[in-house]
Amino acid sequence: MLRVLKKAQDEVSGENIAKELGISRSAVWKQVQKLREAGYDIEARPSHGYKLVSTPDRLTKEELELNLPPEFLDQVLFFDKVDSTNDLAKQMAGTGKFDPLGLVAAEEQVGGRGRFGRAWSSPRGGVWISLVVRPKISARSASRVALLAAVAVSRAIISATSLPARIKWPNDILVNEKKVCGILTEMAAEPGLVEYLVIGIGLNANFEADKVETHRTPVTTLQTELGRPVDRPKIISGIVESILRGLASLERQDDQA
Repeated sequence: MLRVLKKAQDEVSGENIAKELGISRSAVWKQVQKLREAGYDIEARPSHGYKLVSTPDRLTKEELELNLPPEFLDQVLFFDKVDSTNDLAKQMAGTGKFDPLGLVAAEEQVGGRGRFGRAWSSPRGGVWISLVVRPKISARSASRVALLAAVAVSRAIISATSLPARIKWPNDILVNEKKVCGILTEMAAEPGLVEYLVIGIGLNANFEADKVETHRTPVTTLQTELGRPVDRPKIISGIVESILRGLASLERQDDQA
């Protein structure tokens, strides 16, 4: 139902929805009511149909799969609260799942970490994701993935918000000279060849900066800098698609080397 309403971008009749989904008109109404209860603003006009007006600021498996490329269908794990998305992603990858890719996302992390095991504050409203990929690249080329991911995050932020995001080497993203994102890349490799990569991204998004524990570097959030919340599924989609394009380019370069 959500996919049909988003694809329509305007009003779509209950009859057409029923035909596309293979359900009755009354079942369409019940599904609309469930979406409304979940926080989706859906306008209904007699003789016209239904229109999705706005979506709630909450991540769900369904929202993520709708925004991500088709190959992520049934390859997304979403949790309301976890210790660490990177740890879960490594477990999935290590058991042979998430092949060739997958995504773990959470509304909140209680054991988030950055480089050198440093604690990473991860309250509700952020972008806490770990992408599992299995690129055909050498272990030597894998060292370039952290920069590739940083470029992807900064581009996604600029595209979605127009904020002046920049990379602070090796794994931080700054907005107005304050840290808004950290990236943690972990790898499993055989001699000379990458088995899989886990790209963990912690982006301070829809909460105020005073919720973040600070240690050494001044921090901020996208909401604090913009004065409003951002579309998190859209930003996640932008990050993931940019990383996948970058990895495809890296594979071609590796193949020609």
